[in-house]
Amino acid sequence: MVRHGASGWELKILAVWADNSGNERPATQALTTYRGWLATGDVVVAGDFNHHRKWDHKNDNPLDHAHTVHGLANRGLQSTYHASRQTAERPDDRDEDAPTFWMYGHEDKPHHIDFVYAPVSWIRPDTVEIGSHHEFPGSARSDHAAVVARLAPTGHR
Repeated sequence: MVRHGASGWELKILAVWADNSGNERPATQALTTYRGWLATGDVVVAGDFNHHRKWDHKNDNPLDHAHTVHGLANRGLQSTYHASRQTAERPDDRDEDAPTFWMYGHEDKPHHIDFVYAPVSWIRPDTVEIGSHHEFPGSARSDHAAVVARLAPTGHR
């Protein structure tokens, strides 16, 4: 999706819902498929990645979430959640105190699998909010919480 600002500024948004049940990771595949489109202009990649580094294989596997994160970093994009908290995405979830998904809607099965990746220069400290279990799975609206990232694009009005 392309969003145009009043000044003619163009923002490209790649929305993700990744069905990772097969032998490919759709998010990683999209980075390859849309390489040219993503290479120019300002880009945000956001959505349900249905994956996390804690589930990566022990060996270097192209299906691992780390490959997706690396591909996004090569395009200058970083997880807004992690950057706003000045932490890095790691193979464990020690720094993720706000889950975005509860397996089967159960509060005791939290995971962080929904992400907003944006240019690092747009991310400010403490500008990402994640809904609670009570607001979403607990209310039967969804088994995912909303992720809201307030970005500060540089040089645009």
